[in-house]
Amino acid sequence: SGFVVNRVMDFGYSNPDPAFPAEEVRNGKAALPNFVIRMQFPDAISTGDRIVIIVPRDFVFTDFAGVCLNYRIECDTEELIAGAECPTILKFPPVCNATEQTITFLINQSPPVPQETLIKFGIGMTNPALTMPLAENFWRCTHYGPPLAEPVERGFRYRENAIEATLPIRSSKAFMSWDIIPQLEGVNVDIVKGGLMAAGAISAITLTFTPVTDAEDVAIRFVEPAQFDFGSAVLDEADPPQTLMLDTAGPLARVRTTVRARVPTTILLRNVRLGREGGQTLVRLTTWTGGLLIGDDWNPGTKKDERLDCGEQCSFLLPGLVDISFERLQNQYQQNPDAFPVQSRWEAQMGRPAQISFRFHLTQPVKVGEELWIHGKPFQPTLQTFSLAEAAPISVEEAQNDDPAARAVKYALKDVLNQTFKVTLQQTLVPYQVYEVTISVIAPSAELAEAAGPIRWTIESWTFPYGEKPTNTNDGNTRVFPIVEEYDFVVQTNRAPPIADVQVDLHVKPGLRKPTALIVVAPLLFEFPENCLVDGGDV
Repeated sequence: SGFVVNRVMDFGYSNPDPAFPAEEVRNGKAALPNFVIRMQFPDAISTGDRIVIIVPRDFVFTDFAGVCLNYRIECDTEELIAGAECPTILKFPPVCNATEQTITFLINQSPPVPQETLIKFGIGMTNPALTMPLAENFWRCTHYGPPLAEPVERGFRYRENAIEATLPIRSSKAFMSWDIIPQLEGVNVDIVKGGLMAAGAISAITLTFTPVTDAEDVAIRFVEPAQFDFGSAVLDEADPPQTLMLDTAGPLARVRTTVRARVPTTILLRNVRLGREGGQTLVRLTTWTGGLLIGDDWNPGTKKDERLDCGEQCSFLLPGLVDISFERLQNQYQQNPDAFPVQSRWEAQMGRPAQISFRFHLTQPVKVGEELWIHGKPFQPTLQTFSLAEAAPISVEEAQNDDPAARAVKYALKDVLNQTFKVTLQQTLVPYQVYEVTISVIAPSAELAEAAGPIRWTIESWTFPYGEKPTNTNDGNTRVFPIVEEYDFVVQTNRAPPIADVQVDLHVKPGLRKPTALIVVAPLLFEFPENCLVDGGDV
């Protein structure tokens, strides 16, 4: 005895990528928004028949209730009359079974569907995480006839249930499924907390992910913004060991390490030059095996897993750079040196009013509604003076026509809490436009200044609700302004005739720091003769 040969039907699919219609959606766990199945049978389809499609394991096409996802009738729309809908060839929608991974049409309609009728339908489908083993990686379709008086005894076909095993087969066909490109899971790329984060800074980057398959090396490429540079990068010690490979340069870092499927991997790279200008980073991650050095070129081998679109969902927003070109701290007298010729020569004094000014530009815009934060803790900003404007023109011609009021930037004061001056912008700060800001402050007391150590100023922009990073920052990269402690001193003399040499006693009470020199400024018309010091040279 021989075996039964089934008639062959036409059974196929289309799976276009919406962004690139000539390509298929092959990424692991990716939704297939335009997935369509097409069928043509050599026999008519009649009441009592059933059409069973066996789907490879791990494809998702049902909801939690077991209902087919987004079942829809499809057809060649160019053949339709304008405004018409696709004809309903199969009267009832299919039954989807997530346990058996089947899509079943139970036929109950009259008249029969003529043979060779093209049937097309779409269904919401999601790829599995990786390609199924070869034996399981097929889509199969079978057209069964109604039950016979004498059940068919032909044994079970692949993944056929007990009822279907007794039915006559009209026709069938299978096609191999597409290869899945496994996608790295749990991906997170970020700047190491506590490090510099402005565009162009030297900082550290951490990368974590869970691979789907084993691999031997990881390629990390920053696509946006431009000018990331791993040329001087170094790796932290890790277990298993990690080594930077020879083709690490510019925006690409390749790390040799043991990557195990389903085991989270963390890579920390230091001395990385962050990209220019800032903005949302876009990172492409791939894992490889079998790479070889051929001459001076690295052949990466076979790609295993990837994540090519690591943007907002898994990578960081790189803050733009606040580039400060001018900075000045003045005491309260330096704004009117004619009235205070001596005091205006002093540095800003601890615990006293002062005024700080910066000239800067940003590499990312600060939009209306976003906030500008300025602080140099423990300096305390006050509300006495604040101005924000485009910088005054440099050329003589432009200066002659300058209108300071037109250069002023509109803002609304938010608060000065936590020693930070915050304003909400009512007009956009434009990248690379130079701005000037001036703020009145109270310099910290000697005790606060001593506890704070070197005091640097930070200018940042923030978007509300606040995230973990500003949209622009200078990373607190200003010079340390000298501020001086006010000493208590007393001047005494036993006699004070005019136009005479007299001995003056000067009693000084130093503050927290021991002075190494004293500069004494006498009132106008007083003169110090050469070798004027009588006593007290040692302090």
